[in-house]
Amino acid sequence: MPTPIYSFFHEKSKFEIPKQILSEKEWPEEWKKIQFKTYPNSRVVKLPHPSPPTKSINTILISRRSVRNFQESHYLTLLDLSSLLFYSAGIIQTDQDNSYRRRMYPSAGARFPIEIYAVIFRADGFENGTYHYNVKNHTIEKIAPTEELFKFRDALAYEWSKDATALVIFTATFDRMVNKYGERGYRYVLLEAGHISQNFYLVATALEMGMVALGGIADKVVDTLLELDGLSESVVYGVAIGKEKRLSTE
Repeated sequence: MPTPIYSFFHEKSKFEIPKQILSEKEWPEEWKKIQFKTYPNSRVVKLPHPSPPTKSINTILISRRSVRNFQESHYLTLLDLSSLLFYSAGIIQTDQDNSYRRRMYPSAGARFPIEIYAVIFRADGFENGTYHYNVKNHTIEKIAPTEELFKFRDALAYEWSKDATALVIFTATFDRMVNKYGERGYRYVLLEAGHISQNFYLVATALEMGMVALGGIADKVVDTLLELDGLSESVVYGVAIGKEKRLSTE
């Protein structure tokens, strides 16, 4: 029986304590600088101030679950999108040098390799389309025409996911993490995507929306739609968001 590929990855990415641990003062500049992706030629939509969740954390945690039945009549408002993005992945504290180190989730070494894209199929008060979340400015940047939306639906494996109001796609800019942590950094990227996904689950629950994490996304198709090379940056995860459709028990 051939050795499975995952075992090679697991072995190569095992952590070993380095012979010499550099102090923070000795770190190269690329380890300390936080990078942000932007689309300067795109139309920018300013997001309203996010609305904080009012439910208790106990209620949110117990209520959290995956939803696979979405209302096709549900539309996403800018306020809901703002709250989803900020409380799931927004910046919550900056350093004195304005380096934006703290966000709503942990990141190994504060490298923040994940970029977030929102594919909005049914928008209320703004245009349907594909947007990049500019976390630094808490804005969204429209990066693809509305006609491209059906191609994202075609990249989803399950029919029920195509009824969602929106997709949120996580891509990884691997060098941000691997430059510091080597092969081990790839593990950290995937862990970080999981941290962010759980935040989206909890925030969606607080906003009385339904969500499901998606393993069935055609990576290469979405990479192409987002104009990613699939190597230095590629899709690693996604979630479908909408309003739950209550099924009849009759």
